[in-house]
Amino acid sequence: MKRVSGMVIMVVAAFLTCAVCAWAQEASPADAVSVPVPVVLKNLGLLPDSDATRSALPSTASYSVPGTNQSLCYNMSSLMLCPNAASAFFGQDATYDAAPMAFTKMTISGGSYVYDSLGRYWAAPGMNRTWSDAQAYCASQTVLGSPLRLPTLLELSQLVDASRTTPAVNQTAFPALQSGNYWTADAQGEVNAWAVNFAAGATQPLAKTSLAGTMCMSSMMRYSGGLVDFGDGAVADSKTSLVWEKADSATGMSWDAALVSCAQKQTGGYTDWRLPTKNQLQSIITPSSSTLWPSSFTAHAGAYWTATTLNDTPASAWVVLSDKQTNAAPKSNAHRVRCVREMAPFPAEASQTIMSGTWTASVGGAAVSTRLVNVPRASEVFLNGQSQKAVSEMLSSEVTVAGSPSYSYHATGVAMTGLPDFNVMLSHYGDTGSHTYLGLSTGQGVSGTLKDSAQTTIATVAAARTAKPSTMQDFDISGQWAGVALGAQVSADIRSATYTSGGQTVAYFNGYLTVPYGTGMSPYSFTGFMEADGTVFMIRNTTTKVYIFEGLRSGNVITGNLRNYDQPVASNLVFTRIAGHNPQDGGVATVPYTLLFD
Repeated sequence: MKRVSGMVIMVVAAFLTCAVCAWAQEASPADAVSVPVPVVLKNLGLLPDSDATRSALPSTASYSVPGTNQSLCYNMSSLMLCPNAASAFFGQDATYDAAPMAFTKMTISGGSYVYDSLGRYWAAPGMNRTWSDAQAYCASQTVLGSPLRLPTLLELSQLVDASRTTPAVNQTAFPALQSGNYWTADAQGEVNAWAVNFAAGATQPLAKTSLAGTMCMSSMMRYSGGLVDFGDGAVADSKTSLVWEKADSATGMSWDAALVSCAQKQTGGYTDWRLPTKNQLQSIITPSSSTLWPSSFTAHAGAYWTATTLNDTPASAWVVLSDKQTNAAPKSNAHRVRCVREMAPFPAEASQTIMSGTWTASVGGAAVSTRLVNVPRASEVFLNGQSQKAVSEMLSSEVTVAGSPSYSYHATGVAMTGLPDFNVMLSHYGDTGSHTYLGLSTGQGVSGTLKDSAQTTIATVAAARTAKPSTMQDFDISGQWAGVALGAQVSADIRSATYTSGGQTVAYFNGYLTVPYGTGMSPYSFTGFMEADGTVFMIRNTTTKVYIFEGLRSGNVITGNLRNYDQPVASNLVFTRIAGHNPQDGGVATVPYTLLFD
């Protein structure tokens, strides 16, 4: 079991590393490394969080399409200052806060790899080969015991950096990648296969006998999902949490008109529609399909605008064609439009004990209260040839130790099944190093050990779920909520799912909070729970902050306070549920991904 535990820690490290930065909106490409971050107690000689040791904590959002890294704004022909929300050209790529792909260089078994924030290992770019030779070459290479392969069209396209050209890639991460075509694993019929040209980021089919560069990779994460037709003119993609208009514009329009058209849309009753970025529009591509749009959509032949400008040619913007090719076109051209909006990820099916809620313990004479939020998302982990089930993508928590004054820690981790030694792991990194809590959950209780970085046991911790009086009649809080925070109009898009465990009912939820950001509006991800007495707890982890909202729900109103760690930010905030904006009840959705670890 000692070896299995070590493997689990490796798996958890992969969870934490791939979750950070890609979804934490404040993150940058340099913030790619996450330290495994459990109950740390002051009376055991450990200190509270400090500004100097607040390391990169993972966000709890599920797979989000990475940003293109375009930070400059353009009009129809040149650079411009990024516009305000009510101004011309608002809604283009750079007016939205979206974290770009993050990369970490690492050496594994003597080989050099780049690990990206969607859980993929990339080998150094290779020489030009035919498509079949490139496939054979990648299959002959391994990382962590798994064979490499050519990336899919979507995977390779996500490496394109829209802020660069010749080559359009992060050259710190990929210094050897050249401006030219690189093969993908996706064929187009018997004769051709898809390639990505890193001169600027265009995609096109090439004859399989042609010579193109070789990029080999291995993915620890397998993303999947499905389309959900809301029946109100909108179709959601549960893999990416993007919501698309079911119908396109039918007729073409110029790029600036496309931005205005989406900003004015109210399809489904929502007012936050926008023109999709290049990465967002490419995310809808299905490799096995010959067309861009699945059958759920009303579609036409031709090109569709994106919000992303070709950075070295400001008079052109990226389009994706109905045959899946990606290219740039003059902004004055008339192309079709399909608008997009972001929403909270769907809660997925989970048969395990739900950890979300309040837990209390007494350790060394200190009273400890833990608000623990888990993302109930089923994943499969292979350890030593045996299949285990990870039943929470991420645990996030606030651990409060009573004292004078009291203080808090913010631990993260994972929940699993099938392991006899433990099924809950939490970790925290502070002034004295990293500490790990490994425990067994039995519904209403968790019992385990707190260990230091040398895996020496320093305390035994048994926690019990705090029973809350059942005063809530309605646990479903899905939909849109709006209020004022710090003088700004703020809206929240929430998706919830209700679970009962050990006689206690709790609603897990996640979502996006849209707030004014610079000259535009920005979505920020969060996760949380509501207990039977109406207590609402939300947490958002970033690279430098942990935002906590705690409040009480009464009907269609939530009143509460906002903190950054222990520091008050705003009090008596009131959010009201917007009538008619609950298109998708919580419940069960497609499992977003499977984690493979050979």
